[in-house]
Amino acid sequence: MPFWLHSLGAFVLAFGLLEVALSALELCLGLRRQRRIVWIATLGALVFVLPDLLTGNPLTPTQVIDVPGLARGLDTPHSVLNDTYLQFIPWEAEVRRLFGQGHLPLWSDRLGGGFPIWSNPQAQCISPIAMLTRLGPIEQFLLLGLALKIAIAFRGVIWLCRILGATRFGAGLGAASFAWGGGLLAWGLWPHGSTLAWLPWLLVSTILLVRRYSRRRMA
Repeated sequence: MPFWLHSLGAFVLAFGLLEVALSALELCLGLRRQRRIVWIATLGALVFVLPDLLTGNPLTPTQVIDVPGLARGLDTPHSVLNDTYLQFIPWEAEVRRLFGQGHLPLWSDRLGGGFPIWSNPQAQCISPIAMLTRLGPIEQFLLLGLALKIAIAFRGVIWLCRILGATRFGAGLGAASFAWGGGLLAWGLWPHGSTLAWLPWLLVSTILLVRRYSRRRMA
């Protein structure tokens, strides 16, 4: 099976599960599910990462250091090393290894001479976004994570703008500005991006809860 096809299958499955989760969240908040918002948010994320998905670009330089478990031959034109390669990929490889062996990733003997990986939030051991990315190959860990963050942020900002009285066009413009620019893309490959992607949903939840309290919304 071609690598891009394998990755595309993982993307479809991850986005399907994300849709279930966000629909449940909307139901709890009393938001009426709208297919248009779902399609705009999903396509907006996929179109943005599609070139890298089809070319198999893992969004991280692989020609200098060999990370166990990361397939070879996926080199990118640049060789800038940063946290995404020196930290996040090795942590993710170890988390996957421990889960694959049927263990919770509480402690790793392979990182730093012994490392409590569970207590490190940047390792994203049970982050909802990271868990969805584990449906795909580790080569696409960063790319799939970025796509999910864009989709979550896009949909959340649309709802935020709508409940604040913006028009449909205004809500879409606001969502595009937030999800396709600014801090989200600057920190898109970092765990910080996950926090930023959920921020609009936190604001939506807070506003609706203050306007009309209910146990379901509190949950």
